[in-house]
Amino acid sequence: MSSEESYRPLRVAELIRSILIQVINQGKAQDLRIFHTNLTITAVKMTKDLKVANCYVRPFASKLTEEELMDAFEKSRSHLRILVSDRIKLKYSPELRFFYDHGEENADKVDQILKNIAPSTTEG
Repeated sequence: MSSEESYRPLRVAELIRSILIQVINQGKAQDLRIFHTNLTITAVKMTKDLKVANCYVRPFASKLTEEELMDAFEKSRSHLRILVSDRIKLKYSPELRFFYDHGEENADKVDQILKNIAPSTTEG
């Protein structure tokens, strides 16, 4: 496999991320809850065959619960897929899968654990 082929999923993922952000900002998803929430697509990870795009969503100061936000994306998924496919030309239209991005909460938990461990390692 050439280096060009290995970078292709990364390039396609970033392109899909950019398109999703544009589409959402333009108000083109089907579920209105998506538009009334400040959010971003933090990452998109493509499978090597470019058939599945795992999209990670992160809201900012949202009144929606995680479940409500994911339900809104699930209801808009097929429409968003069509809009993405219209803007990029691939052999297959990638399936979009949306996930809530817990990265910040996980980082805070790890940070707290490390703070709790640090004092005990210096004692004794």
